[in-house]
Amino acid sequence: MPFKGVTKPVYAIPGNHDWYDALDGFIATFYEPEAAKNAMRERVKADLKFTTTTNGLIDEMVQTSAIWRKEYEVPTGFQKAPYFQLSTDEFVFITIETGVLRQIDSLQRHWLNNVLEASKGKFVMVLLGHPFYAIGEYEGILNPDFDSIHDLLRKYKVPLVMAGDTHDLEYYNELPTSAETSTMHHFVNGGGGAYLSIGAAMAPAGSMPTKDFAFYPSHDPLVKKIEENTSWYKRPAWWWTTQLHGWPFSAEWLSAMFDYNVSPYFQSFMKIKVEPSKKRVTLIPYSNHGRIRWRDMTSTEGARPQGASMDDFSEWVIPME
Repeated sequence: MPFKGVTKPVYAIPGNHDWYDALDGFIATFYEPEAAKNAMRERVKADLKFTTTTNGLIDEMVQTSAIWRKEYEVPTGFQKAPYFQLSTDEFVFITIETGVLRQIDSLQRHWLNNVLEASKGKFVMVLLGHPFYAIGEYEGILNPDFDSIHDLLRKYKVPLVMAGDTHDLEYYNELPTSAETSTMHHFVNGGGGAYLSIGAAMAPAGSMPTKDFAFYPSHDPLVKKIEENTSWYKRPAWWWTTQLHGWPFSAEWLSAMFDYNVSPYFQSFMKIKVEPSKKRVTLIPYSNHGRIRWRDMTSTEGARPQGASMDDFSEWVIPME
């Protein structure tokens, strides 16, 4: 329903929750009908038929998706896999499906290597299921396989990487580490999530993994909302979050406990403009109240355009050259 009225083809990569039904719902919604049936049947074989998914249920799910697609006039059903690429002469959009465990299988890795090799000389944007930087931490240390994906993108000097998963808006500017690497702009674009992650806002500025960063919502308005809505019986958990940052876990681990579905809302969304004629890609963040200004975010000077006022609208412009 949120996509009703969208006339352009809608593609997607799954998040970790999409895997909780073995990806059946995602496949029925976004795959070409025959590809959807084949994928689900092959999954049943791989599971040695230890599943409640029957051929009849597969047909029913694909038919139901077709009904919804027509009812809500949302153009889906164009892809054959949970990862894909969209290419023009100057721009390549690559998606990476990282499942639940932040890793990819050998088939996807082979495909990814080939696509990156074929995309040399073009501006590459990568969208993946999990962010490399989030909640003020480097997430690559969680999984060597995930870290190796990051290394591969560094090798091919990918300039723009975006992910969801963490439910807020974050930006990290990863500077070159050697002559073989280049600046990589990282965005967490999960602000439309089910609850608001407070991890980034709670992380001490001195412990952030990159020199320049930005995130929305800012610390003070978020804390104000939580302070006003936290009941007495949650106060110990709130103290644990603010004073100990959720140790030995993380502040984000406690996020859902402080999700208050009352105004002000801090959801966020990103508009991305690819303009080959101007040799630039522009990323423009919005809240559900309109465009976000720099004063609405916590940001370092280096994360903002040179000379930007705190009253200016937030945006990042990345050259395509």
